[in-house]
Amino acid sequence: MSARAVEWHVDAASSRGLRVLVYAGVGLFGGAMVLVLGGAAFLGVSMAVGGEYGYLAYLALLALIGGPLSLLYLLPMLTDRAQRPPLSALFADEEIAERYAGAFTRGRLLGAVIGGALVILVVLSLDPRALFVLLVGALFLIPVGSGVVSWGRVDPEEGTLTHRHRTVALARVERVRRVDLGGVSLCWLSYRPGAGDVTSPRCIAVSPEAADAVERALATVDPEPDEGYAPDRAVRAALGSLALCFLGLAAALFVVEPGSAGDPGLRWYLVVVFGIVGGLFGLAVLLSG
Repeated sequence: MSARAVEWHVDAASSRGLRVLVYAGVGLFGGAMVLVLGGAAFLGVSMAVGGEYGYLAYLALLALIGGPLSLLYLLPMLTDRAQRPPLSALFADEEIAERYAGAFTRGRLLGAVIGGALVILVVLSLDPRALFVLLVGALFLIPVGSGVVSWGRVDPEEGTLTHRHRTVALARVERVRRVDLGGVSLCWLSYRPGAGDVTSPRCIAVSPEAADAVERALATVDPEPDEGYAPDRAVRAALGSLALCFLGLAAALFVVEPGSAGDPGLRWYLVVVFGIVGGLFGLAVLLSG
């Protein structure tokens, strides 16, 4: 049995799904900027043809303030190669920087921007409200993708698991549930009573090799003795009260039929927000026990 340490990186450079998510975000944002610039240029030409030079001068002034004049501080970086920060400056690991440079090329990014502009135009032609749904969905996927991004190290010899910047002893873990999705393994860590808290890593995305290392280590590590842990009832009561309050607000808004009065979109939004917050507090009650 190999006791060597296993390191992993699950990010946009190694995961196709996360890479597609990044390209989609870049495409929508860049496509929107292209459409705005194109619309401004079309409006400027229309004003010039129509003889509306006063409005044209005002539009040109706004474009200068929001464009070239606001980017003057970047001029040294654009003109002097020595002042351009390399991609590796954004990453602590030069190997990761090289992988990102290979995964995100200029041609693909340009294609994503053009594709994003076309998608926005198609969605607008179908229903302007669908564009709002598209943007909200994209914004929702960003934190989900950020939660999947992870890096760490499994050391079977020391019996430790490092996830991002948190290191836990595997002796505190009771068991691990695992689901393999392509080249990524989603693992749920169940801790022994009193061994985990809200900040302990639980649902983590690792490489299949790292997941195998965790399972092998759990099979050989000696569990920590149970010292008669008793959960803090005051903390759990406070968290439970907050959960009931938010869930009660969501239920109240739902019972009064959100579509019967006021803005139905706003009411349903509040129902979802209160429900999610209440559910998170309820989950904190379970995790604190």
